[in-house]
Amino acid sequence: MQLPAMKKPSNARRIPKQKRSIEKVEKILDCAAQMMAENSADDISTHSVAARAGIAIGSVYQFFPNIEMIKIALIERVMNKLYLTILETLEQSGSSNLLELTTDMIDASLAFYERHQDTARTIILSQHSEAFLIVNEKINARIIEAIVAHIRRHDKSQCEDTVKRRVSVSVAVGDAMAVLVWSTKDPLERAELVKEWKIMVGNYALNINSQS
Repeated sequence: MQLPAMKKPSNARRIPKQKRSIEKVEKILDCAAQMMAENSADDISTHSVAARAGIAIGSVYQFFPNIEMIKIALIERVMNKLYLTILETLEQSGSSNLLELTTDMIDASLAFYERHQDTARTIILSQHSEAFLIVNEKINARIIEAIVAHIRRHDKSQCEDTVKRRVSVSVAVGDAMAVLVWSTKDPLERAELVKEWKIMVGNYALNINSQS
């Protein structure tokens, strides 16, 4: 007797609410992260993640209709943690100076990656994927908004559009440098890259000040 074909999942993602469902989703994401670290973002599938997690494929489809949704959820989990780290750094700073803020956020993000090596691997492995680009654009917009609001709260004399443009440049440079730093395995070379990163930020800040 031929079994009926499994109904193709829709593209809508169901958000877990009950504790058991939340734990199941976390297990799926944990296994996806492990598999990405072992192979690459392109080498995992919904079926392989379900098998690793020991969860029926139908149950996985309840929360993730396809592998891209798993990748997006995994990257969102990682990037949201980094976003919260940035917010904490802003809350602890009373400065409206972009150079000081950017330097503090570089140190905070590097400390975050140091504590969460799996996070760094996830970002590096997925940096060219569509899922990463979708999430990164969304999280960066929130980071830029938070930094601009912080600067304007401490110095309302600064033009909002100008501040937003400068912060956007700093965040874009930060994206590229963070990936470069954490793609480098040699700790000494990594430290040199961080120095170059801060020099780049400093030169940009000096150029801004000279134009003001």
